[in-house]
Amino acid sequence: MEWNSTQELVSNWNPSASCSEKPNIFTCQTVDIVKNVDKINKFLEMLLEQITACADVHECATKFSPGVRVLGEFVPNKILLLHPKTFDLIVKCIIGYVKIFDLESEFLTELKKPIDWCIRAFRSITKCKNVNISKDIVELIEYYCQTGSIERNNYLIKESVATITQCLDNLELFSVRPSVSCLKNLSEQCIPLLNDISHSNLVDRIIRAAINNNPADSLSDFFVEHLVFFKPEFYQKLSESSKIGLCNNFPFVVEYEVLTLFGQLLFPSNKYRSPPIIRNYYKDAQLFRIMSISPIIFNTCFNVLLSLIDETRDLRILRLARYFIESFFEDTLKENGIIELYVFKPLDKLVSILCDEIQDSEAFSYLNIVRKELLLEGLPSDYELRRKQVWLLLLAFSKWRHWIIEAIFDQEKYPEIAQLEAPLDNLTWLVCPLDDAVILNLKNVIADIIMSLRESINLHKGQTESILSILNQHEKIFKDNPLLTDITLGLWPIMDSLPLMQTIAMFFVSSTSQDKGKGTDMSHSANISLSSFTIILDYFHEIILPTKNGKKEAVREFLKNLEHIYESVLT
Repeated sequence: MEWNSTQELVSNWNPSASCSEKPNIFTCQTVDIVKNVDKINKFLEMLLEQITACADVHECATKFSPGVRVLGEFVPNKILLLHPKTFDLIVKCIIGYVKIFDLESEFLTELKKPIDWCIRAFRSITKCKNVNISKDIVELIEYYCQTGSIERNNYLIKESVATITQCLDNLELFSVRPSVSCLKNLSEQCIPLLNDISHSNLVDRIIRAAINNNPADSLSDFFVEHLVFFKPEFYQKLSESSKIGLCNNFPFVVEYEVLTLFGQLLFPSNKYRSPPIIRNYYKDAQLFRIMSISPIIFNTCFNVLLSLIDETRDLRILRLARYFIESFFEDTLKENGIIELYVFKPLDKLVSILCDEIQDSEAFSYLNIVRKELLLEGLPSDYELRRKQVWLLLLAFSKWRHWIIEAIFDQEKYPEIAQLEAPLDNLTWLVCPLDDAVILNLKNVIADIIMSLRESINLHKGQTESILSILNQHEKIFKDNPLLTDITLGLWPIMDSLPLMQTIAMFFVSSTSQDKGKGTDMSHSANISLSSFTIILDYFHEIILPTKNGKKEAVREFLKNLEHIYESVLT
């Protein structure tokens, strides 16, 4: 075969050749190619006939060693590829030379370069514009390359797994720290493996290797997104260390964890879940375990919670966020004594105070001072964000609200309402954290309501009617500010009356005004203050039910009735 003359002829047509060596190449190559195309076709037909007779790629390489080099010269030549017959012959020769159709061929497991060369050749061919690939050649490539076949895909995946595993083994064997680009490439090569859960150990191994570098740079964003959002069952099988590494470096993974956790508590949407159930659920969640290991993850979670509350403006999201924060600090971290490490400065001081036990009303004075200091610190541009952060933290630690609930009507301990100025400052700010202009006026209104209710409690008879009259008088302020439901809950520790609480609960059913407090069947109401109802349910489940041994069954029946109303409205 005329290897040398053919290669020399085609080399002269190569557009990458230097103009100084072949000054006329760009002016004469098209004419020269067209003039010699029959000669090239004859050469390719002879080559195809002889390589087809070879048993495997080793025989091809032995008998026709210049084959790869000569065929490689044909591939980038667009003029040749535009000739249908020449194009068909080039493709057939490439396939025939490397025996790509033979899945059992030894080169596929021992010599990897021929298959790589073949793939590069096809890529180069398909990049050439205006090449008309005949149906026969398309079918030929599909048949020989087994495009889309399960067997071929499985084989290629098996090869990928073997190659990646060998690479990782060698890195560990020789104690070599892999480069960022190496790990990133490995993670991208792993994307097809995510279709088979049996490869979870290999994926986990790559992530753990990346953790020792800079995971944010060592792992492909596309790989992590595909793993987390499109293959959640794969993600769930990862080791805890891998999840920690991903959460530490990819905020969207933390967001996924939070949303998954919330989704399991929010749906079905008409189901009420009590604070103890929510807290136990959080306590057992893997996210809480990995947050306790890595403070960075909790800080990311806190930012995710703020964003969710801002975006949804939904009481249920706010409620889950509150218990999320409270459960983490009160249940998961409190025994460790390292609470301050888990909140970014300067909010760590505030969290430290909120975790302490409340001795008396003076604790609120100190809390209010710290709150004001925090709002004055930092840049003006951060002011609104800081207010939201402080508000969520204050709201999350419900024991401070519960202290106010138990104190506001304790006239024996606090005969003057002025003695509760600091706690009322705190409650007012929680109700209206973003509008300083109305806080002072709102505080005065709250104090007036409390004093009026105190007078009603002191009546010898007609207490319930007097209390209901005061609530109706201030209906709008209760409707606009659901957190003020805490004031009505403060009546329970003093009066210990389920009928009274039934009347108060009915107050929050927005039926016609003449029906309020007159025995209306709440279960048929279409309009109910779910925020206030939820606050009542939460308080009784969290504080009253665990302590009322003598009235436990009566309290359960009361709560069962309220839960039925809550769930029927949402159905």
